[in-house]
Amino acid sequence: MISIDLSFIQPNIVTLTPNQRLAAFLLEHYQQQQLHSGCMAWEQPAIYPLASWLNKLWQEYLVSQIELPKRLLTAVEQQLIWEKIILTSKPGSMLLEVSSTAKQAISAWELLLQWDLSLQSIVYHMDTSSDAAIFQTWAAAYQELCDSKGWLDFPTMVNILIKQIVEDKIILPKVCYFIEHQELSPQYGRLCSALANKGVLVFHKELNH
Repeated sequence: MISIDLSFIQPNIVTLTPNQRLAAFLLEHYQQQQLHSGCMAWEQPAIYPLASWLNKLWQEYLVSQIELPKRLLTAVEQQLIWEKIILTSKPGSMLLEVSSTAKQAISAWELLLQWDLSLQSIVYHMDTSSDAAIFQTWAAAYQELCDSKGWLDFPTMVNILIKQIVEDKIILPKVCYFIEHQELSPQYGRLCSALANKGVLVFHKELNH
């Protein structure tokens, strides 16, 4: 068994990883270490991929809401919405690969939200000004449609969660460990700051093999 220092994993501590693979890896090694130390039963540690934990917070927040909540789009739904917007636009009607274009547009949209960029700033991240203008048109249509239908994508949901944390509307753990997060986007940086400002002890840790 690979020797990894997992002493930071405790039942009352939330451990957050960048992906499901690392979360499963930590849980497996934690269980192996418990067995090796002679334990026959133990409390399941709170180890989550960061995205899964944020989804969990969102679901818990929705339970406390009286008014009709906004609906979180699935990845498939988001893809279909972008494809429809692109297809019904003049530039998009001439495209052969609408699906791949929609995926690129979604990536650009999520980049804007994760890095706290304005829609206008996308011009600096496109190959040409015409590409930027086309994307701005599609993104504005997407945002307007989501607002009118009460739909949310994941990065927008994270921004709402941060706001609810600031306003003391989210039940938070006492300690959070962010494991192997080499670079956090500005959005997740704001999340960490919001948690810390509400008394959560936030640690960033690299695994020691």
